[in-house]
Amino acid sequence: MVCNGAPTAPVTFTGTVAGTTFSWINNTPSIGLAATGTGDIASFNAINTGTAPVVATVTVTPTFTSGGGGGPVTQTFNYTGGLQTFTVPAGVTSISIGAFGAQGTSGTPNGAQAGGSGGMGAEVSGTLAVTPGQVLNIYVGGQDGFNGGGAAGAP
Repeated sequence: MVCNGAPTAPVTFTGTVAGTTFSWINNTPSIGLAATGTGDIASFNAINTGTAPVVATVTVTPTFTSGGGGGPVTQTFNYTGGLQTFTVPAGVTSISIGAFGAQGTSGTPNGAQAGGSGGMGAEVSGTLAVTPGQVLNIYVGGQDGFNGGGAAGAP
């Protein structure tokens, strides 16, 4: 409890994951604390001009951004002809994935086989629950037939 006009104790937020930032929302700004903020809450002088106690709820949301760059981190995997891996960073429990396939090339007649039209490209996306430190195997297809890719007219 803090009396009207008295200073509050500062509030310092900490976490176990480096790079975590904290944002907060105060549901009763009339106490002298802003309605929203980021980072620690500095000491402020409490305000209550009435005789009844005033109760405020401050909701704090921690946010972790990998790489410390202040925004989402994007990792692109291109065709290499082999297995690639991705290690989930500390503090990350879900990742968004976007996978894109190119349009296929029309086939040319190959002996007894008739050439056909290439398939349309596709895009799929989703969110995957992960565990920090988990190693994900990444396979990117290519024109040489690796992981389903192939040259036009190839059997």
